[in-house]
Amino acid sequence: MATKSFEDLKIEAAELGVAYDENTAYSELQKAVKDAKAPTEMTPAEIEAIKAESNRAEEELKRKSEEVRAGEKTYSESQVKDMMRSVIAEMQEKQSKASEEDDDKPRVNTLTIPRFTNKFVFGFKNRNNDQYAPDLVVHAFDIVNPDTKKPEANVTLILEDGEELTVPLWPVLTRSVYIQCDILETIKQDTSYSDGKVEQVEVDEYSPKGTGSFVKLKVNQFVPSFRIRLPDGREQVVAKEVVNWVTTFK
Repeated sequence: MATKSFEDLKIEAAELGVAYDENTAYSELQKAVKDAKAPTEMTPAEIEAIKAESNRAEEELKRKSEEVRAGEKTYSESQVKDMMRSVIAEMQEKQSKASEEDDDKPRVNTLTIPRFTNKFVFGFKNRNNDQYAPDLVVHAFDIVNPDTKKPEANVTLILEDGEELTVPLWPVLTRSVYIQCDILETIKQDTSYSDGKVEQVEVDEYSPKGTGSFVKLKVNQFVPSFRIRLPDGREQVVAKEVVNWVTTFK
């Protein structure tokens, strides 16, 4: 097998989220890349710690959940955001560090996306299948942990190779590696809708008066997504729910 060039090795390291600098030797980077490719195994103590923290977080989040269908608890898009904010806020207290912004330095529009199980995460799958609420977005849902016998919020990740992976939300947030990517375009999906009708009015002297004519009341709203460039040069559109988790606590 041909030996990879240093530049090819650096590209592979960036894809795997391996940190390096100009002082990193070829052999050191080669070993780090090899280690990053190896399956990650958690120690029993780490598994127990994650389970304990997940159980604590679930107890706190139960009071925020809503029943979408009888007998099955699911979580709306906004509730998943609340979960993520809660977790990130805790991580911010533990890992925050001071940073200074250089106003003279040109700004580059970038964002971060997560890598989980050595693959980029491009979005969450919408698990809503209610034909009477087709616009409802359900990103997380409860699965009972067979060990604790308690429900845990789970998400289905959409990975870079098209694979769908259903896992607890907490480990995804805490164990992902975050990769910085250039933003090429912000895409806005129009999700505006009509919210009934409203009567047109006209001002008669000093007071408004109804005309008896009604027009549709439109609520304007947009859902953003982002076209980005990955470290290896590929371009990809990613969903807003996986963008910039790390910037809140870095």
